Amino acid sequence: MQKFFMLRGKKRSITVFPTFDAPYNVEIEKKAGGHGGGDPVLLNDLFGVPEYDPFNRAASHVDGAMSILTGIAANESIKTGMPVKVKDLVLMPTIKGQ
Repeated sequence: MQKFFMLRGKKRSITVFPTFDAPYNVEIEKKAGGHGGGDPVLLNDLFGVPEYDPFNRAASHVDGAMSILTGIAANESIKTGMPVKVKDLVLMPTIKGQ
């Protein structure tokens, strides 16, 4: 089994497997800070001036709530043995543009 990402290993890249093309490796930039350099970026997003992100990756408060509700639904499903829909747990507002 090939390891695609090793935190303490020799390899700092991922292998991309496009559907209609040959696989290729992408080097992962090493940054300072926890979570592979993500912590300083997150802290800057919350308490500083966020940098421009062309991929719009930052999660909103609604994204965070939906993440938590997914876990709550999973736990309820485990407890009851029945499917649980997140939308049945709480009424979520819609975000303009989504």
